[in-house]
Amino acid sequence: MNVASQTLTALALAVSVSLGAQAATHYEQLADLPFAGGYPTLEGVAQLKNELLFQRAVQSYIWALPALNMYAMKVPSTWCCHRITRVTCLRAT
Repeated sequence: MNVASQTLTALALAVSVSLGAQAATHYEQLADLPFAGGYPTLEGVAQLKNELLFQRAVQSYIWALPALNMYAMKVPSTWCCHRITRVTCLRAT
């Protein structure tokens, strides 16, 4: 392994450890929200609502990826294949 490869490996490991620590801290903050009388406080409600909206947005994005991929494979690109390989483009002209 050369020096550049070892440096990149060490950097990737450091980033993954720090991101894991940040994620644990984030979820610990959500788990430690104050509850008054068994109900979340107004501050807690706002944080939980933001987390819920974020989770829904991520889920919508992930669910849309297969449909977008199918559409991209079905519809020819505006950047035609004949510009690269000189093969006749299948797009109707």
